[in-house]
Amino acid sequence: MVEMVDSQQQELSPEDIIAIAAMNTDEMRSRDQLIESMNAELRMDDTLFIRQGNTLFVIHKAAPRVGWFRAFNADTAPNFLANCIEFSRACYKMGFDILASTFRDPTILAVLRYIAKNPPLPEMGYKVQRTSDDGFLATIKMGPKRGVE
Repeated sequence: MVEMVDSQQQELSPEDIIAIAAMNTDEMRSRDQLIESMNAELRMDDTLFIRQGNTLFVIHKAAPRVGWFRAFNADTAPNFLANCIEFSRACYKMGFDILASTFRDPTILAVLRYIAKNPPLPEMGYKVQRTSDDGFLATIKMGPKRGVE
């Protein structure tokens, strides 16, 4: 496992965040392939990019008020948790009521549990299901439901 970098001590480039996150998840592609892939993804319609500390979040708008996201983390555990909380607030302010994500790392469940016990927004909650490939699918209610855009 590659050492995480405390964003309060050193801010990494987006490329370095992607590389560290990939190395910690056993990604089989090279750093250059990952960066090229990420750049192509960011050029897709209805795709947003948010950086909080040494964590990158990519959101694809799936429907009105609904998004699909991924996180690339190179920050320390306490900072990652804080980054996720700020990301949640920002997404709700941007108009998302529901976000979903798939992941394989079971430690992410602890982040979801913590946020659910200390929700940064009223009515925030989540549901997790196992996927057929032994991963997880999380559906997150970001806060009070609003009308359709």
